[in-house]
Amino acid sequence: MTAHTADIDGPIVIADRDRIGVGRSAASLLEYDLTVIASDAEDVVRAAGGWLCDRVLAGWKVGMFTAATAAPAAAGVLGVRLLPADTDLIALVRSTSAALAISAEFLDANEALRAEVLRAVDRSGLELTVWGTMPAGALAGRLAINRHRLSGAARAFKSHALAASGSSCTSAGLAEEFRSCGSWYPPEGPDLTPVS
Repeated sequence: MTAHTADIDGPIVIADRDRIGVGRSAASLLEYDLTVIASDAEDVVRAAGGWLCDRVLAGWKVGMFTAATAAPAAAGVLGVRLLPADTDLIALVRSTSAALAISAEFLDANEALRAEVLRAVDRSGLELTVWGTMPAGALAGRLAINRHRLSGAARAFKSHALAASGSSCTSAGLAEEFRSCGSWYPPEGPDLTPVS
């Protein structure tokens, strides 16, 4: 058996990711940025708290907008920064370069936002992740069911974030399920695994 060293000065070629998700916009990205939009913080933490925590732990910058009064303690536990309540959501989606996560309920209730999300996915190959019951429409057929298996740290942080958000349930569970398209997968394995 022979050990080989990596050529750190040469180009690193990982799978052909230049056409989807973060890989498509990697040339212009200086850091991985995930924007989260939902009705309230408890919904975000309950549905996606473990995944968001794991993304933060992997070095992603995660910002969260909630329509209802946010729970800063819950966001802080997960390492997520809160976006101002007066944020222009259309402009926010337009400026999101890497990844967007949004609740299906919020997306369904906001027609202009839904149209802008569709344009962003078409225009830039934005990684889009949605949780909740997906309404029928142009977006529904483009999203595949995926699951994120929570790390031990994410389960612990999610449990504390659930308590901080005022949720009656503080059990984190082992996995979270989403619908997504344009996903970018790190070389060591996907953080969202297709459900077969």
